[in-house]
Amino acid sequence: MNMKVLKPSRKPVQPGDIFVYQIQDDCYHYGRVIKVEDTGGPIHGGFILLYFYKATSPVKEQIPMLHRDDLLLPPIISDRYLWLKGYFVTLMNQALASDDILPKHCFWDFAKRVYCDDLGNQLPERNEPCGEYGFTGYKVIDNEISDALGVPRS
Repeated sequence: MNMKVLKPSRKPVQPGDIFVYQIQDDCYHYGRVIKVEDTGGPIHGGFILLYFYKATSPVKEQIPMLHRDDLLLPPIISDRYLWLKGYFVTLMNQALASDDILPKHCFWDFAKRVYCDDLGNQLPERNEPCGEYGFTGYKVIDNEISDALGVPRS
């Protein structure tokens, strides 16, 4: 893993949580929990919809402006594993405003060969940014972030 272990947490995540992670020693990267769904979607038992931002800071607690139009990756559907293992640390919760969230979430469903939203509802067309529909594990997230930052995969 390129991501560094910061501090494990068993605390449940909530929509609006701003979290930090670190790959390079000289800066912190930020993400946000957009949705926590207990049923439906690409995995049974629930999922977490995450945004990862381009903005960084040399100081963990100095959260930069996080804009929906400045995403490092398309939205990702995952679970709490990265918090449980300490790769993500929640810094604060800030209520989500409508301008914090993309107007539509778009994912490519490889199995059905259609574009869909985070709950699997078919969309008439592709909307950017468009991710992959399904559960994204911790190692894939680490690889995608590393690729986006130009860091060799671990």
